[in-house]
Amino acid sequence: GAPVPVLVARGYIREGTILRDALVESSQVPQAYRQPGALASIRELSGERGGPLYATRAPLRAGEQILGTKLALLGGESGLALLVPEGRRAVTVSIPRPAGLAGFLQPGNSVDVVATFEKGERSDPVAVTVLRQTLVLAVGRAALGANLVGDAAGAAESSRLMPAPGEEEMVSVTLAVTPRQAQALALAADRGRLHLSLVPAGEAPVQEWPGPTGM
Repeated sequence: GAPVPVLVARGYIREGTILRDALVESSQVPQAYRQPGALASIRELSGERGGPLYATRAPLRAGEQILGTKLALLGGESGLALLVPEGRRAVTVSIPRPAGLAGFLQPGNSVDVVATFEKGERSDPVAVTVLRQTLVLAVGRAALGANLVGDAAGAAESSRLMPAPGEEEMVSVTLAVTPRQAQALALAADRGRLHLSLVPAGEAPVQEWPGPTGM
């Protein structure tokens, strides 16, 4: 049959990525090769006000057709659960505000999680990388995509956990992790202090990092 238009990924797209025009391109394929649910036009990615509508729920390979089943609607009624990639769990941790990248951290970023442990009677202080290249689903109440449709200052303010007098200000950060990583993260948070380091955009994926379990 005659060729039909479809949207395809320009390059590799990680899960949890807000889908923008620059990440996709239009292609022509025979009708028989168009996958069910494939988007046909870049216009389908934007709302009435021109803002993005979707984030990816799964990784997309270069040249792969953009399917509605692999996209999550930003701000949809299903909330954060719809944005958790398949096989992952959403886990929220409290990070000291300076260690939370001082307000620069945004949903959709990727971070490494480092745990520090105090010096014991028979041991020196130690820092351990618990997780690598971990997707940030939310910072406070600002979930993936919220920074694009809401007030940025309000979103930053909502991320703060206001301390009691004399206590340290904390930031709640929700991460997408595997069930095994969730165990390592819970153990590190219970026994030590968590810090985040921002991963550069476009960094090549590393091999699955389960994190230490014997801390």
